[in-house]
Amino acid sequence: MDPSGAVLRSTLVLVACAALAACGDDSPTDPGDGIQDLDWSAEMQPGQTLEIRGVNGSILAQVAPGSTARVTADKDSDDSPVSSVTFEVVTHAEGVTICAMYPDVSGEPPNECQPGGGQMTVRDNDVTVEFDVQVPAGVRLIEWTVNGDVRAADVQSEVAATTVNGNASIVTSEVAGASTVNGNVEVTIGDAAPAENLAFTTVNGSVTLRVPEDIDADVTATTVNGTMNSDFPLANPVPGRWTGTLGAGGSDLLMTTVNGNLELRSVP
Repeated sequence: MDPSGAVLRSTLVLVACAALAACGDDSPTDPGDGIQDLDWSAEMQPGQTLEIRGVNGSILAQVAPGSTARVTADKDSDDSPVSSVTFEVVTHAEGVTICAMYPDVSGEPPNECQPGGGQMTVRDNDVTVEFDVQVPAGVRLIEWTVNGDVRAADVQSEVAATTVNGNASIVTSEVAGASTVNGNVEVTIGDAAPAENLAFTTVNGSVTLRVPEDIDADVTATTVNGTMNSDFPLANPVPGRWTGTLGAGGSDLLMTTVNGNLELRSVP
């Protein structure tokens, strides 16, 4: 990590080829299939952030066996050359941001990889990038894509997962938040005393939240076209809205959908 806090950028184009002669063949008529283009790793410490930003494709995370974070990615395409999408790694004071970089679009600001955001416009490019992430315990994980699932399986990290067209599925021993527009949200958290407000939202899909049975939190759950099922006692002051204090109360847990059902479950 850069102790000065400056942002260091590197663009990675790491193409694994069966033979050297094949490395330059990325034409639209032979775009490639399942080519691994990124294999990045670095030591990371608890409290730092590992952020993965894609556009087309899913992100799957699991806990790393030690303190080394690792991110690999496979590119695929039906029409567009896979070489049109590269990767950028931004090292900053809070951690590392890794982006799938699509070609700039004429008339739009240049695409850029920035911690917490950045411009990314994609047009007429069907390259998909599937990220596989190993995140060390205690390292905060941010997953962001547009078309694809965001998943974290049995991690030991705080997680923030965002997609537009896809499902969000997280199991963590810490806390998490997740949002999508067209898809389901299914999250299990292990922290019984969240220190911050957490949101679990979709528009077209269901929301299932599993929390420790002894959690201290305040719940607000809303749906327009759906039902609510809860292992905890909740009040239903108006149609489509449920509230309740779990344990001694504390941070807010917000569950929201428009077209879908809600479930709040307790886990030992």
